[in-house]
Amino acid sequence: MRHFLMSGLFAAMIAVWCPMAFADCNDCGTSDCNASVAGSPSDVACGPQMVTKTIRVPQMVTETRVVNVAKTRQEERTRTKTVYRNVSEQKTRTESYTVKVPQQRTRTESYTVKVPYTETQSYTVRVPQCSTKTVNYKVMVPECRSREECYTVMVPYTEQKTAKYMVKVPYTETKVVDYTVQVPYTETKVVDYTVSVPYTEQKTETYSVNVPYTETKIETYSVSVPYTETKTETYSVSVPYTETRTEEYTVSVPYTETETRTVTDACGCPQTICCQVQKTRCETRTRCINVCKTRCEERTREVKVCKTRCEERTREVKVCKTRCEERTRTYNVCKTRCETRQREVQVCKTRCETRQREVKVCKTRCEERTRCYTVKKCRPETRTRTVKYTVMVPECRTREVKVVNMVCETRQREVCKTRCETRHREVSYTVCVPECRTREVSYTVCKKVPEQVTETYSVCVPYCEQQTVEVQVCKNVCKEIQVPVCNCCCN
Repeated sequence: MRHFLMSGLFAAMIAVWCPMAFADCNDCGTSDCNASVAGSPSDVACGPQMVTKTIRVPQMVTETRVVNVAKTRQEERTRTKTVYRNVSEQKTRTESYTVKVPQQRTRTESYTVKVPYTETQSYTVRVPQCSTKTVNYKVMVPECRSREECYTVMVPYTEQKTAKYMVKVPYTETKVVDYTVQVPYTETKVVDYTVSVPYTEQKTETYSVNVPYTETKIETYSVSVPYTETKTETYSVSVPYTETRTEEYTVSVPYTETETRTVTDACGCPQTICCQVQKTRCETRTRCINVCKTRCEERTREVKVCKTRCEERTREVKVCKTRCEERTRTYNVCKTRCETRQREVQVCKTRCETRQREVKVCKTRCEERTRCYTVKKCRPETRTRTVKYTVMVPECRTREVKVVNMVCETRQREVCKTRCETRHREVSYTVCVPECRTREVSYTVCKKVPEQVTETYSVCVPYCEQQTVEVQVCKNVCKEIQVPVCNCCCN
């Protein structure tokens, strides 16, 4: 960059200095500096001459220099550290615990029983009564008519046209490209590491065990024994029966009618067409139907009623209890000690390499082509057709309609109800009463005992090293150039 700046500065100085040198040639007092001086013995022309001069031009030069490089080396050092070891110690303490002791108690409780009884009740029934009624109604009767009308139809036709278009045609070129590859290589390195080696110690401890045992106990309990009683009751049954009656109903009878509609064809032009439309008209018809009705009948049946009576019974119950026992056991304790070992480690490194490869580049060039295409057009035509249409004409008719009226009747029936009665009974139950007891428990306490341990570790120590490096330096180099010099006749 510095070389380019110095070259540009030198060219600018020459461009400024040359016009000033040529401008001094007009100070001779003559109109032409190239003309000869009158009476001069020589025929030398008054004009610029080229002279060789030496200048200094900046140029990049490669030099070899000695540079200090900071590096590190591994050193083994020793240090002392404090390690805490767990030491077990057996201790005994007295603790209080609570035991639930069962006790048998008796209490009197009240309970409610539902006692059934019969009651006569009045109720109202709505009985239907049929009657006939004459009704006038209007019916719309269709009437078919016809008329002539004119409509316009768009008739399609096709035309052929030619158009030019541009196409980009792809082609492939091969190009050589330089790229950098990171080539891996492996180095072997020795590393110190610490291993925890396990070893086993045996310890003996005393512990308490709750040994279960079973006791048999007799208890009294109440049982509700079910028994069945037979009871006669009267109930009402709705007995169905069928009646036949005649009724009128309305039916929708389909018929076909021609209509005129305006549609749009593929070219977007309106077009009138005739189409058949399905419609319906209402007609009144008569049919016989079966009507299902019911009548109420009184019947009698025997019903089994389930009841219970209370009985006192005795049973043997096994109660599980525990007693405390002292036992001894031996167990293994796993501990570790530190050891320093060495191993070889493969370290993966990379170095840069420049390689070449051929790359295919896809490019395109423009070409002009011609194609034919079809255009659809439409022209209008006027046509005549006969259209049928239907007009609805009102017509008055008469029909008989059956009307059902509901009449209220009062009847009586027996209803089964229940009333609540309060009774008393004695119930035995078990209550667990808490009782406080004392026992001795042995437990283990771990204490931390400090120890001094010596270990070896690695440290990276920095140091300086001199290396020879090639450096690009900008220096001034001598160069000869041709410079114009003014040699006027007046000088």
